[in-house]
Amino acid sequence: MRAGETPPRISVVIPTYNRGEQLRRALEQLTLQRLPGDEFEVVVSDDGSSDTTRQVAESFADRLRIVYHFQEDRGFRAAGARNAGARLASAPILAFLDSGVLAGPDCLAHHLAAHATGERVAVVGHTHGYNPENPMPGLAEVIDRLPPEEVYARFHDRPAFLDLRVALLAEHDGDLNRRAVPWQFFWTGNCSIRADDFWAVGGFDEDFHGWGGEDLELGFRIVRHGLPFRVVPGAWVVNMPHDRDLAANWAHFTRNMGLFLDRHREPVVELGAVLIAGWRFWDWDEEYRALEAWRHRARDTDVSDEVAEALRRTGRDDGDGVVVVGAGGRLPASLPPSAVVLDFDRELLDRALAGGRHTGHHAIGLRTPLADRSADTVIITSRLAGLWEGWGGELLAEARRVGREVHMSRQLRSRQLRQERVSRMPAEVSPWGRSSEILAVAGLDEDVSYYRQFTAEDEKAVLTVPMRIQAAWASNDPDAFANAFAERGSLLMRDTQLTSREEIRAYMSAGFDGPLRGARVKGWPLSVDFLSEDVAMAVTEGGIIRRGETEIAPENRIRATWVVVRQPDGEVLLLSHHSSPIG
Repeated sequence: MRAGETPPRISVVIPTYNRGEQLRRALEQLTLQRLPGDEFEVVVSDDGSSDTTRQVAESFADRLRIVYHFQEDRGFRAAGARNAGARLASAPILAFLDSGVLAGPDCLAHHLAAHATGERVAVVGHTHGYNPENPMPGLAEVIDRLPPEEVYARFHDRPAFLDLRVALLAEHDGDLNRRAVPWQFFWTGNCSIRADDFWAVGGFDEDFHGWGGEDLELGFRIVRHGLPFRVVPGAWVVNMPHDRDLAANWAHFTRNMGLFLDRHREPVVELGAVLIAGWRFWDWDEEYRALEAWRHRARDTDVSDEVAEALRRTGRDDGDGVVVVGAGGRLPASLPPSAVVLDFDRELLDRALAGGRHTGHHAIGLRTPLADRSADTVIITSRLAGLWEGWGGELLAEARRVGREVHMSRQLRSRQLRQERVSRMPAEVSPWGRSSEILAVAGLDEDVSYYRQFTAEDEKAVLTVPMRIQAAWASNDPDAFANAFAERGSLLMRDTQLTSREEIRAYMSAGFDGPLRGARVKGWPLSVDFLSEDVAMAVTEGGIIRRGETEIAPENRIRATWVVVRQPDGEVLLLSHHSSPIG
């Protein structure tokens, strides 16, 4: 702020990276705000652009109160860029807008009005035209030609144009706070908050790198700080469509949700991390409501006798290395002091741990902080019965990762056997083809043990892809590896994003000739979900076994997500693969 200038009422922080022309349109629209220009400032926080971004920002110096900040390009660090911009802001209210949005003429005025009531809130504005998975036909061309107010006037009654959250909030009369997971819809492409509240919760977590998750995690802390959300439809923007690598973005989102879970070990975040890894973002609120309903139903379920019986059956009543999933509020006296207990009910867990003899985690058991093979026995109790139909496979897979032996209650064993019987029932030939035939074409024999509980023919067909990749690793064959991918397949290897079959072939050829020579991979499936008739998602767990090693080293453990597609000719190929470390 220059000497003699009146302090602005609101600071607009815009993180950006190599989107000079989009930034130009975004800033041009801010010059047209009905709010007087001396009442707001704009902070452009550049995440290391190499295009014309600086020149674009500086060209508005005579039309906007504008500050430009540059940070070195060290990867996608939008969280750090937003914080850097917020530190330079001089107004009491911070508005965060993406560089790819066009603000309606009264957008900033509506943000200010929402904060003028005296109630401390975090404001959520609408972002219309944002639907990267299913963009509205013809919208991009209209946005290129018309100002946002004309675009809004033309399409405001079209569901395909409206902010995706509008329809989902209709049942709550637009009140985000009535959702079970309100922070799920706190997106920082268009929002505002008082600066002192922003810093009171710690700002954005700068350990979040890549696309997605950092805004939800901030929203989580805002809710826990006691601030309500206020959705303000008048504070709208129109999203400018641009090319996105959805698979790569989701890979980063999944990885960042792992960090979110590490920061906040609670069942609601645990659910979110698992759902997002399976491309089920929109199910988060519904699944958490179901968990909460079961938590209330299971409140009086005492499993202490069940745990004691399991200890006797497994011979662990006087030994170490026991984990109890669904421990409830009362533990048997025979449970060893070294045992670790988990429960999804915070009150019952605290009651169980009150004696100070055991350690525990507030968790469902889907994604735990426990190390691989850190327990001799994992006991899963009947307190998980109400979750088994939807989550049994994930619970069992996590238990098998943690323990050398898994013991389920009689009730759960009965449910598992019933599910397995159903999955073994004869079915018509899957349109995905027969797994044995798919593998035969690739020159491989079928290892039926790999499929575990996934015995439906279409599930097996999907899982032929990770089997082909494992075989390619075993033979260090870059051609076989690359040929498992679609022509425009995507592979994220650590921080390297490969976006075509030929890039993947060249990368793996160099790897097998160098640091990956003699290495192989081992894994097993955790889930298989069908996103459409021709697209499936599989999640596996495993890792790389380096040359000369016989087991997966802890630092090489990974959880991988595979997006598999059925081509028009029936060929089953890998569209996208990404992995994240475990532990």
